[in-house]
Amino acid sequence: MKSVIRICSLMLLAAFVAASINPAACFARKLPKYQEELSTDPKLAEANELYKKAIGYIHRGDGAFYKRPGEAVQLYSNGESYLNDTVFTLKEIAYKSNIDVSKEIAFCEDLRRKTHVKTNKARALARR
Repeated sequence: MKSVIRICSLMLLAAFVAASINPAACFARKLPKYQEELSTDPKLAEANELYKKAIGYIHRGDGAFYKRPGEAVQLYSNGESYLNDTVFTLKEIAYKSNIDVSKEIAFCEDLRRKTHVKTNKARALARR
């Protein structure tokens, strides 16, 4: 009788563990969607290219975050660097062409801050 109770309790425990750790749910995690380009203005083409490179690195970092956090740190750092280059290029274009790019700069700065937070989280995860 004790062995039947023990087997039933183990089966119940196994069912609980299987339900709480669903591998399909781990892999079906949605990645954030990013704005594809900053602006359709042809004067901002150079900044758009830098932004697209930054988004590429950040998106790959999001994909590597849980499986390879050390790689995610490097990818996020590259994305931050490209975002800094994008902001510099936008300021340069604004100065030369006398156009308002404050929304684009604010968007890039906000995304850079969010990416920096992700970098720190991935760095902490990689240390474990």
